[in-house]
Amino acid sequence: MVTLFGRETGKLGAIARAARRSRKRFGAALAPFVLGEAELKERRGDLWQLLRFDAIRDFPTIATDVAKLGHASYLTELCRELVPERAPDSRIFDLYARALELLDAGPPSLPLLRAYELHLLDAVGLRPMLGACVRCAAAGPAAGFDPAAGMLCEACAAAGALALGEATRQDLLGRQGQSFDEAAARPIDPEVNAQARRALVAFVEWHLGRRLKSVEVIAQMSQR
Repeated sequence: MVTLFGRETGKLGAIARAARRSRKRFGAALAPFVLGEAELKERRGDLWQLLRFDAIRDFPTIATDVAKLGHASYLTELCRELVPERAPDSRIFDLYARALELLDAGPPSLPLLRAYELHLLDAVGLRPMLGACVRCAAAGPAAGFDPAAGMLCEACAAAGALALGEATRQDLLGRQGQSFDEAAARPIDPEVNAQARRALVAFVEWHLGRRLKSVEVIAQMSQR
């Protein structure tokens, strides 16, 4: 059983029969983080049959670096969980492929993770509201974060709200307005990153209704 994400097909599940025995049809192409061309046959029900998969590009440094592997797993989990089945979107496909390319080409990058979160959420229609308070529409400054919607002003940030300072809000707003490459290359202050990470992960998990498995892996590696 494999999950594929195609530019023309969107996300779909497929059966790769005898994948472990057929080097001719699959080889090592069904490893994680591989771009390629798939030959599919539609079946009854939700699953397709994967007849062949030819690798076009892999990302070799990801497999040999534990921190990169954790980051790539997080990028992949977000894409798998947030993107609906069979909803082709070239913007999301290109975003995911570019994120893997940047991760493969350089060191593990916290700005890349924050940029990917923001741009993927925007692409799937779950853009967190950061321009004004989600409860009273005040322009700011930010004093908290509602995991269901976005920024809270000082008057609306009740006890127990997630911390989100004005510096963090401005950083996230800036990355929302930049291209993915620009947002991924822009440095981030460690304290701002910590607040942004907690807020965005909480936002994603609230909308999914479940925890993200890869977050704990990254936390254990202190690459948050």
